[in-house]
Amino acid sequence: MKIAAFQFKITKDIYQNYKKIKEAVIKSSSESVRVLFTQECALTGYPPIETDSIKSIDFYLVNECIKKLEKLSRDLNIYLVLGTVKQHEKGYLNSILFITPEGDIKSYNKRALWGYDKDNFIHVEEDDGIWVIDGVKIGIRICFEIRFPEYFRELYKNNVDIIIVSLCDISDIEMPGRLNIIKSHLITRAIENCTTLISVNGITKFQTAPICVINPDGFILQEAPLNREYIMIYDFEKPETNFGREGRKFYNDFLLKK
Repeated sequence: MKIAAFQFKITKDIYQNYKKIKEAVIKSSSESVRVLFTQECALTGYPPIETDSIKSIDFYLVNECIKKLEKLSRDLNIYLVLGTVKQHEKGYLNSILFITPEGDIKSYNKRALWGYDKDNFIHVEEDDGIWVIDGVKIGIRICFEIRFPEYFRELYKNNVDIIIVSLCDISDIEMPGRLNIIKSHLITRAIENCTTLISVNGITKFQTAPICVINPDGFILQEAPLNREYIMIYDFEKPETNFGREGRKFYNDFLLKK
């Protein structure tokens, strides 16, 4: 199954973001990609970094763009995993939408809210972020959640085949040290859960988290160039369990029973 992760420069212009995502969906579909992932808040921008204020977001336009992307998903028979801000009766949600060619839309809402997240968002449980495409079980987590193994252990217990981490982790200046720290978190989450992990980040400023594919043993199989628009395509096949992975699974299961 071909998977695409798309990094691009988000602006506060929602329609411009939509056009970029649309172009990426069309290009990915032409290369037989089955599912395209975007970074956190890709459609709306992440407040206040890529959009001035959460209250300045035009949610009528957001919903119209989502409808257009839903139709595109149906027309091209491609799944889309889309970062956006959602309105809720009690506030705003930092959400990842799972848009299917069948016309269904599900949402996973970020739970680890701190800093700008805490200022702008609330958490409302809508979905566990575990979705199936052509028999491949995919688990979604968002940005700051990589700091906490517990969010990813949930995915292990549900036997996901791929972990996707959608980030908005960028800086005004280059920070290679932070980039290495975030990469080490991603590698650890893949190793400890014996699961392929794919990360996707934005390029509005300097990237401090990579867009890459990490195998269940922590080896980076693909990595996108930093700080430029790019669609990374990975042809996923379920890996065979090797000796080391078998040992980690044994002790994972043992410790979960304690």
